[in-house]
Amino acid sequence: DDYQCCPPREAAQLWNDYLRMMVVLEADMTDRRTVYTNSLKREHDKAARRAGLIKNKKEMEKCNEEIKNEKYTKLAYTDEDYTVMLPASASDLLEEGRKLNHCVGSYISRVAHGQTKILFIRETNKPDIPLCTMEVRDGEIIQVKGFSNHAPSNKVRLFVNRYAKQFDLAANYY
Repeated sequence: DDYQCCPPREAAQLWNDYLRMMVVLEADMTDRRTVYTNSLKREHDKAARRAGLIKNKKEMEKCNEEIKNEKYTKLAYTDEDYTVMLPASASDLLEEGRKLNHCVGSYISRVAHGQTKILFIRETNKPDIPLCTMEVRDGEIIQVKGFSNHAPSNKVRLFVNRYAKQFDLAANYY
């Protein structure tokens, strides 16, 4: 009702969304207090937050599985100057984005669904220090980004071009 910040016209849609989320959350749909809550807006918003957390957790787990796929793992590479590393988990994408101040953490869902691969470029003698992040999709290097989305140095570009040839990838990231 209007006292719950929910105009009557929106109540049916809100209730429908709420019920759908409660199914996702595996709530007891035989419990009348669950189905007919006395504060629809509040319970809807709580369910949305819980459903979002579950979805994110499932995406992270799926991403972790995808990273272990042979099509992904075969892309690791090292030469004397640089190393292309695989993320060990979805959390690594979040951490890479935090350290390099860019949005690679938002790619978890795309990695989870096999739409793209995210790889980390490091100096070989400094494997724990992020340098650049590389996206590979459909046999092509789509982008290579350093701190705050800056372009890679010329030396890193030359390495990426050698890497592309080694793995028979198109290098169209400029």
